[in-house]
Amino acid sequence: MVADCLRWSPKQDLFLGAAVALNIPAGLIQLPYALNTPTKREWSPKGMNDLLWRAVTWPFLCIPFWWIAGRAIDALTVVKHQLVRPRISSLETAIGSILMALCALLFVNFLVMAGIKKDPELTRIAAACGLWALLGALSLIARFRQKRLREQQHEAAIASTA
Repeated sequence: MVADCLRWSPKQDLFLGAAVALNIPAGLIQLPYALNTPTKREWSPKGMNDLLWRAVTWPFLCIPFWWIAGRAIDALTVVKHQLVRPRISSLETAIGSILMALCALLFVNFLVMAGIKKDPELTRIAAACGLWALLGALSLIARFRQKRLREQQHEAAIASTA
């Protein structure tokens, strides 16, 4: 057991960083708090590694974003069967739009910075931002496809009654 611990310890930051990067929208949620504190940092328990704290807490803060992305994927998979369930709401579309815009901007920013500094951590963050830009776009695409499907169904209903 000790041998396994010694083997994985040097890679701990890599794994924790990956967990944090996958939940990057939680960092966007905490950004206003961090900017308004005197230390310009998010809250974390004293003596705890910030990366470990983020890896533990950010997945919980990111649950609504994962839920919205999952509903968009569900909606896109059933739209080919002429179904409009689950129906994507305006709030989900707005959150997806904001998330897409912010993460696309961060994606380009971190990608340029990673190219300049040759830092793999910045590349990981850029990849996570790119992922969330795509996941945010899914709710927009699903909403558009559902709207178009409802219009087609409405036109077909009118044509069948005429």
